[in-house]
Amino acid sequence: MLFPSLSEELCGELARDLFGNPNANKNKTNAALDKEICESLIGTPYRVAAELWNMINPLENDQIPQEAHPNHLLWTLCFLKNYCSEPVMVRLVGFVDPKTFRKWVWIFIPAIAAQRVDVIKWIRRFEEWDHQTVCVITVDGVDCAIQEPWPFDEAIFSKKLNGPGYKYEIGICIATGVIVWVNGPFKAGKNDKTIFEEDGLMNALCDNECVEVDMGYQGLDELKNPKMYQTQKAGKQKSKARARHENVNGELKKFAVLDQVFRHDPLTKHKCCFEAVAVICQMRHDQGGRRNTVEYGATYY
Repeated sequence: MLFPSLSEELCGELARDLFGNPNANKNKTNAALDKEICESLIGTPYRVAAELWNMINPLENDQIPQEAHPNHLLWTLCFLKNYCSEPVMVRLVGFVDPKTFRKWVWIFIPAIAAQRVDVIKWIRRFEEWDHQTVCVITVDGVDCAIQEPWPFDEAIFSKKLNGPGYKYEIGICIATGVIVWVNGPFKAGKNDKTIFEEDGLMNALCDNECVEVDMGYQGLDELKNPKMYQTQKAGKQKSKARARHENVNGELKKFAVLDQVFRHDPLTKHKCCFEAVAVICQMRHDQGGRRNTVEYGATYY
């Protein structure tokens, strides 16, 4: 059966067939709980999963085999959210053949990540901007654990993780909480300021545009750290903006593929997993799961 488009209702039916309790529809309480459990397993509401399928558009996507089924996308979302061992994963999705499971998961993860160009847009940092503040985004790095490389590479050691890892640079619109920038991976030992200065974000800023950062960033006029404020009110606003950024980092890490030690080849597969999760989280925000808003009016000149 071909699925040129997928509705939230049909996505829910497919998810319940895969993960749900067959007796759940006997009363509304059980049905609601079953929906909550199924959405928890895939890490996102049915409406976001359905929209992802429609954006990927497998029937017109040369990178997706024509026999693709929405269940394959649901397998992939379940994999990203839970990142269990393969025997557990194939049990979760209905005792499918492990080779078949691997095939479709590694087809759909890059397909989800490819939606980044339409979902995570740098221009969105100006949404709801007041045209007065010089900082429109917060910037921070998030470290993800990977397996120890061989030969040993000291530069990949993460102080946050006390082990090997990759670092990604994340930018979030202060006014809306939208993810507008994802850059990486970098070796976790690389300094945050060096990444900002040498790897793209500083050059992407407009003239006189600055960013809110934590104390890990020092030494550039564009970087406004927690100690730089003119009033107590502005200092508290800056603190809340950074706290919201940490919440977004935590939102990403709720997907076990980013929270656990990455067991697959990090050189070829970690980046697409991270970007896929960022796309899912941002789509969830855009589809109604909005993050906390913060009041912000810090000025520097």
